[in-house]
Amino acid sequence: MVVTFVHCDSPIQSTRLTRSINATHPFNQPTLKKTHTRLHTHTHNSCQVRKVCVQKMVQISQLVTPGIRSDVLIPEIATLSKDPNDWVRKAVYRDLGEFIASLPSASVTKELLYEFTSLFVNSSPSKRVKRNNNNRSGGSSSQNSRRKQKDNTRQDKLTIDLSDDNTGDSIGLAYAKAFPKILSVVGETRWNELSDLFDTLTCHEKSEVRCAMAESLSHIATILGPDVAELELLNTLDRFLQDDAKVRKKVIENLVDLLAALGPECRESYLAVLAEVMQSTANLSWRFRMLLGKQLPQLSRLFSPMATYGVVVKILFALLDDDVADVRLSTLPGIPHVLTRVKEIKEHPSWFDALVERLCKFESSATYNKRLMFVKMCIPIASTKAHEETFLKNFFQLLLRMCVDPVSNVRLAAVETLHKCPEYVSSKAATIRLVRTRLRDPQRDVVQAAARFLIARGQYDNDDERATWYHYSMVSIAPKVPDLTWWRHLGGRLNGDDKVESFRNRHLSE
Repeated sequence: MVVTFVHCDSPIQSTRLTRSINATHPFNQPTLKKTHTRLHTHTHNSCQVRKVCVQKMVQISQLVTPGIRSDVLIPEIATLSKDPNDWVRKAVYRDLGEFIASLPSASVTKELLYEFTSLFVNSSPSKRVKRNNNNRSGGSSSQNSRRKQKDNTRQDKLTIDLSDDNTGDSIGLAYAKAFPKILSVVGETRWNELSDLFDTLTCHEKSEVRCAMAESLSHIATILGPDVAELELLNTLDRFLQDDAKVRKKVIENLVDLLAALGPECRESYLAVLAEVMQSTANLSWRFRMLLGKQLPQLSRLFSPMATYGVVVKILFALLDDDVADVRLSTLPGIPHVLTRVKEIKEHPSWFDALVERLCKFESSATYNKRLMFVKMCIPIASTKAHEETFLKNFFQLLLRMCVDPVSNVRLAAVETLHKCPEYVSSKAATIRLVRTRLRDPQRDVVQAAARFLIARGQYDNDDERATWYHYSMVSIAPKVPDLTWWRHLGGRLNGDDKVESFRNRHLSE
């Protein structure tokens, strides 16, 4: 297959090459041994065929043996990178990163890696930023010197013109997506060969390229390990947190994983930066605050109980007081996790009590949104086994009180919350008794919620009462038609069409 299409005579057959490679099963070894020596794509007269061969080189690399990758494919790629046709050279560099990522570590030579990095490092118009993280992490002089080492034998060259925006941007994005894959192949020990390219890509003029690098920052930190990551990446992190909205969003989406890759001491020191991010984004976009809210469970586990109480608790209440409902709701699952961490501070048990008291104050707020948040925070707290006692002691009676709140939305939320609460809450006699009173609520939505609660728990006395509650919960969508079929369903076990018809007529006349 390789021989047939590499030496084809018509550019049209480049399409056939694509189809053939896409459809092929892994090459068998005898065929490879016979054909690999004839794989000379650079000799073909058609630049289109050469270009297609380049584009499919990654797929071919995944199908062949390591020996053929080293002996055939790598020299072929090296030759095609100097192809006289500009489109072929662009194709090489657009796919070179993925090709290198498909190779085993031993096959990624110093020369091949330099071929990849030198394009952007030597010719990118991006503004370079010198890394200096000694003030934050106290990096050692040996690490700094290692990072700054250069290979004096290398010869700078420009293989393609990146001045064209479309070309430079597309190749830049391809480089950014391939960077963490290549680093995972070569490992932390060869970071010094990639560090300059990392600087260049993270300072790229196009936000799409920086977004791709921001998204992979946590992955890169995990590969490098805490020591190197703290030395090499924190300055970039700070810069990304001050970047445009798209870049900041990518950073915050992966913030937990990034902080987890840092050492405990550095991670704790970054809490102040986290608080600053919260403050700086407060007036910019609610989506950033929502992302932070979603990550509160993980953040509380990353930091010590003392640090959680000092910083994470402040972030928690800032998010609970947010003007945007989605931000407040995203914060709720994190509450029991924060409670757990604060409860672990044995030397200050009053801190836990103070935190619980502060949460309970939402119930008595003059603002109905805060009372509503109190109702909704009860579900994650009650559903956490470690906080059952705390819920019954501090939250349960207040939640019941919300069932008679002057605002119907709060009453509705309270009944629905009791419905979703674990059995140790929802089956209590006090709960059943209070929910029964909501069958007489002036708001139909509250009545329907109360009916669903009671029916689900079998809390009815006779068939007629059961049918009435079905009416309350379903009549809003029942068709007002003479046919008795629907009303038989509503009526449950009512015996006889005369009773069903009487039931229908009674409620349609209301």
